[in-house]
Amino acid sequence: MPSVLGGKGTSELTRRNLVPCWQSGMNTGTPSMRTYEKMAEDLVEGDIALFGPADAIFYEVTPVYRYANSTVPTGVTMRATIQRANGTTEELFPNVYVTNTYTSTGLHNLGN
Repeated sequence: MPSVLGGKGTSELTRRNLVPCWQSGMNTGTPSMRTYEKMAEDLVEGDIALFGPADAIFYEVTPVYRYANSTVPTGVTMRATIQRANGTTEELFPNVYVTNTYTSTGLHNLGN
């Protein structure tokens, strides 16, 4: 679980699922992964009437590769579903695609 949502931000599973991505473009800017992560963060940190202590968010990020042997994804698909304590689910955001495109910042940018 990301540290912005109360998790440690690290785990063995997390370390095995890392992919290289451009910081400026995929992780920052609009739209970026952060755009959608912020939706989940705002919901969790917001009004308890909208997101209760027994509710959860199922958050998926899947890298998309151009070729089977590619090591850097062309982007990711992301989706999040709210799983309510009463057993119902709601879509926070549907499958969205965020590109992993290079943006020149004048600095080292891949994964920093």
